[in-house]
Amino acid sequence: MASFANLPPELLCRILESSPDFSTIIALALTSRLLHSIWLTRSHRIAAIVTPRVVPNLKPAESLATAQEGTEPQPPPSLQQQDQHVQVVSRLRRLIHNARLTSLVCDSWADVCAVHLYPLRDPTDPHMSPSERFRFQRAFYRLWTLGIMPRPQRSPSLDACTLRELCQLGEMADWVKYYNNDWVSSGLDFRDQMWREICEEVERRWVQWMRTGPGVTAPDFTPFSFFAFFDNTKEYLELVPDS
Repeated sequence: MASFANLPPELLCRILESSPDFSTIIALALTSRLLHSIWLTRSHRIAAIVTPRVVPNLKPAESLATAQEGTEPQPPPSLQQQDQHVQVVSRLRRLIHNARLTSLVCDSWADVCAVHLYPLRDPTDPHMSPSERFRFQRAFYRLWTLGIMPRPQRSPSLDACTLRELCQLGEMADWVKYYNNDWVSSGLDFRDQMWREICEEVERRWVQWMRTGPGVTAPDFTPFSFFAFFDNTKEYLELVPDS
């Protein structure tokens, strides 16, 4: 009779790769020495497949994690060649922690904006849409990453932003400065120097373009005159040159 233990390692790896999240993977790995061994030896491959299902906006999330790692003290040489599995798990914990905070911040933004109370929304579903949350979270990751970057790297990264991206970062900076709740207990302190500096720099660049460029008049039927993240005001964002 065929048994679970007789399944080829490749098939067992596929089982772990099909898991909806890493909690499921850990639970499976604890049920069998063989599955545990597969997770230990093939965690990099498994993580590469499962992480996009667990962490929305993975590309900017990865950029943030890399920037955070760059600010941390380097381990002694004896620990730099640590097991690949340990490195994978450490990275995953960082990505998932950042994603949780980003999701909580997005929830707060949705509550503050209360877009379902504003006109010109889809009456069948006026609440915050997945695409709006996606755009907000992507900009939040970008602003957070820019804040962590050393100043010599930050300016070129801001220079590389398109004006539409700068518009989204400008609205994000406004929200961080004026409309967010107290996040200190969650691990984010929007009042600290890093957040103040990056918000001020982004706002300075955006205001400078608004004064020297053609300018964009924000609609008065959206929360706090924000328009860069909402589905029903994409036309106003498209008025900003994408260059």
